[in-house]
Amino acid sequence: MQAARDRQKSYADLKRKAMELQVRDKVMLK
Repeated sequence: MQAARDRQKSYADLKRKAMELQVRDKVMLK
């Protein structure tokens, strides 16, 4: 059970990092 929770957390962290990168790219383009 713990492994599944860790995997979920790391996946959420990856998604958040990807979102931050997208936002940063949009700001750079302006």
